[in-house]
Amino acid sequence: MGAPLVLVPISLQKNTGSSESQVLNSGSYSAAGPPALPQEQIEYFFLAVFTLEMLLKVVAYGFVLDRDSYLRSGWWNRLDFIIVITAWVDTVLLWTDSSGTIDVKALR
Repeated sequence: MGAPLVLVPISLQKNTGSSESQVLNSGSYSAAGPPALPQEQIEYFFLAVFTLEMLLKVVAYGFVLDRDSYLRSGWWNRLDFIIVITAWVDTVLLWTDSSGTIDVKALR
């Protein structure tokens, strides 16, 4: 039951990622400029969904100390953790206007 619920936001986010390159290729904004507002809102929505998923799993399984904890139960959870933390680092750098020095969006 839980796996299909997780796959829905992943597939939706995958489908919205192509719209950014279409907008970039159409010339409505430059590569250095900010992304279109709907794309940015969609990214924040998915960041919130995946962060909530991660936090619920951490509360349910524990973080790292137990044998079956979130970070010890499988490499998928470790990968999810790295992706969510990287997305938050990218978001914080964007909000603080420091994103010109480091591009972490490519890591996601």
